[in-house]
Amino acid sequence: MKISIHSGLGNQLFQYTFFHYVMLKKELKYKIKIISSDTSRRDRSFEISGLLNYCSHHSEINSENNGTKSGVFMKLLTNYFFQFKEVNEFIFDEKAPSLITRFSRVHGYFQNWKYVDASFHIIGPEIDSFVKTVDVSTVKIPNRYIGIHIRRGDNLYTLKTMGSLSSKYYKKILLKINKTTSLPVVVFTDDVKGASDVLEIVSPDYLFGPSDLTVWQTLKLMSNSEYLITANSTFSWWAAILGFKAHRIKKVFIPDPWFRAWKTPVSTAFQFPSFETEKAEFIQQDHFDTEYRLN
Repeated sequence: MKISIHSGLGNQLFQYTFFHYVMLKKELKYKIKIISSDTSRRDRSFEISGLLNYCSHHSEINSENNGTKSGVFMKLLTNYFFQFKEVNEFIFDEKAPSLITRFSRVHGYFQNWKYVDASFHIIGPEIDSFVKTVDVSTVKIPNRYIGIHIRRGDNLYTLKTMGSLSSKYYKKILLKINKTTSLPVVVFTDDVKGASDVLEIVSPDYLFGPSDLTVWQTLKLMSNSEYLITANSTFSWWAAILGFKAHRIKKVFIPDPWFRAWKTPVSTAFQFPSFETEKAEFIQQDHFDTEYRLN
């Protein structure tokens, strides 16, 4: 069986989880081949190659360049010889593994907390082992803090569908937390200029942008927060679940609804039972000032 890995680190971890879920449910004896899909975006590189060194369940990684003639041909060829299966986004399908054979090629996002929870006893130690190797020793940051993730960047192109959370969302939650603690605030963002409206409101004690940390350093530091306010981002969702499961994070706050107007119902796909939901407030303008650019 082959599973394609694509999009950003958060989605890659959901895809990584799904192949473990399939192996667990089917009690597979053979290993799964990972396909690294080249999306030709500088901000969506294959991020889990290091993690796979700590995983004994995959056989190899194939690179697939969809932009070349040979890449397109190979994709068509493998789709012909393998049973291509698409798994619906956001929907937990307990019967999905029974429909997958050794000769299946599976594509999807597999974004649902139930896939993660069911296989966390396998993936948790693997991810934890790799994250321990991520060096953050030079990062000046306190031991206890409130972590905030602000996603702007590529949200510029999806403001009407995915949406980008406004300063109102973050302010409401921060006021809630500040009633019980006075910890310093650490903001992690992919777009410092684009997040300026939120930064003005939350007045962070520490700020890390995309040039300050690697994605894995950012994930590790977010997962070390005592309280974490996520964006509508699978990236900070994964930091939340890793930190919460390891008993480092006391409380996680996520937005509801997750998206502003997504074509497919998201429902409770990201609402892990121990996470607290807060009413999402999205920015209403059609654009924001940013230095972020897609290739």
